[in-house]
Amino acid sequence: MLAASRAVLDHLKIGSAGLFLAGWSQGGFVTMAFLEKLERAGISVKAAATASAPIDIFVALNGALNFPRKNDAPWMTTIVILTAFSFENYYGTSLLPTPYSLLPYAAAAAAATLRPRPSCRSRQRSNHCATTSLSSSSR
Repeated sequence: MLAASRAVLDHLKIGSAGLFLAGWSQGGFVTMAFLEKLERAGISVKAAATASAPIDIFVALNGALNFPRKNDAPWMTTIVILTAFSFENYYGTSLLPTPYSLLPYAAAAAAATLRPRPSCRSRQRSNHCATTSLSSSSR
């Protein structure tokens, strides 16, 4: 995205005083992740600003679970499980225990992977041309 943005600015002959990043809420979390990636790549960033970003996941989840407030969204507790699943998927690790009743299916679930679907040749056929699908190597 950064390369595309710079290409557009160059094409439009618009100068840049530097790279500035900003994000709100989940966008703030992504802003900080992007900042870390840019810093590791040696790309200079003039400033980064976030608002309402759950930068410290432990603090955000600990507060939601242990100190719920009346103004918390009713679905806030589901964020905990979604975060755990995302963590497991991204890092390829098992964070959550497998319930005993699901043990027979655990191997099949672990073998399931996301892989690219064949490209949609005819967009008229379907408006739902996804780029990935869930498949299992056990099929």
